[in-house]
Amino acid sequence: LLYTIKFEVSLIWQGHAMSLTPEIIQELIEKLEGDGSSDRKHIMLSYNWGIQELVRKVHDYFESKGVPCWMDIKGGVSGDINAAMALGVEGAMVICPFMTEKYQESESCRLELSYAKDSEVQIVPVMAQAADSNGNPYKQRGWLGVITAGKLWTDFREVGEDDALIEERADKLLLEIANKLNVDTRGGFKPARAPAPKPAKPVADPPRSTTPVADPPSKKPSVAVKPEPAPAPTAPVPSAPVPSAPVPSAPNTTSGALEDLLYRVRKINLVGWHKKYVNATPEGCRNDE
Repeated sequence: LLYTIKFEVSLIWQGHAMSLTPEIIQELIEKLEGDGSSDRKHIMLSYNWGIQELVRKVHDYFESKGVPCWMDIKGGVSGDINAAMALGVEGAMVICPFMTEKYQESESCRLELSYAKDSEVQIVPVMAQAADSNGNPYKQRGWLGVITAGKLWTDFREVGEDDALIEERADKLLLEIANKLNVDTRGGFKPARAPAPKPAKPVADPPRSTTPVADPPSKKPSVAVKPEPAPAPTAPVPSAPVPSAPVPSAPNTTSGALEDLLYRVRKINLVGWHKKYVNATPEGCRNDE
């Protein structure tokens, strides 16, 4: 009961319907069938044979709603079991593992669900056992707990032979599958769209004036003028000497007297030199000059 309440509250919180409607079933079928027979997918029911009768009833109920479903005893397995299981996984859009203690211990079930996970098939688990062999509440562990961790499972515990209860839980399973495949399940919770706003009437432009308007005087930003630096003082350049014209010398009127004077000085010196070194007379010296 507690799980059922949590399941329905989660659906309300997410905005999904709490009951399966024909519209949801039809959209789910279209999602599975795709564009043609080559793209047609199915819902695969994975289980241990210990609960085969329960799984068969779920399969038949899905088929009665027109939902494509795959089960091994319903023509799904022929010849090589592993090859048939691989085809069942590869053709599935959703796989529903019916989790029990025996399912967790089965190597075939482990390979089947692990292959589905590796193939990116959506996993929607089903809890099909209330208590384990020790009388404790059953909880999936080990590899099965890892693969199904964090996934919301549908409760099929203690349904017994009650067909009405089985169909009620099967409806919830279909609803959870539709949610997983992003089928619109909001139903009555779909918010109403706000009416589109009416377009505003265009406002006529005011009449334009024909009088020319003078442009306002433009204010040019004042630019500060930097003062020019004073010229550096230059050293005075010495002027070249102006050549003076040669001054003509005055005619020498005393050249004759000067020459006579110099002659006499030289004569006196020569006479003295002869007296000292040659012992000659002035007359002889004059004759020798």
